[in-house]
Amino acid sequence: MDTFPIVRRKDEAAHGSYRTKEAILSVYDELQTLGLERLGEYPSRVSGGDVAGGWGPL
Repeated sequence: MDTFPIVRRKDEAAHGSYRTKEAILSVYDELQTLGLERLGEYPSRVSGGDVAGGWGPL
């Protein structure tokens, strides 16, 4: 996430922290806890979105 300095700078200016990185790491932790075999149970964080952003188990 450190390869996106503009996003970081804008997040920190607007919100006081790097919220984009925090949100991505939070979702990663949730997915890791859930496990790949249950990926289909992960709800999208996008309003009206499919399960896990449209991704499903292979």
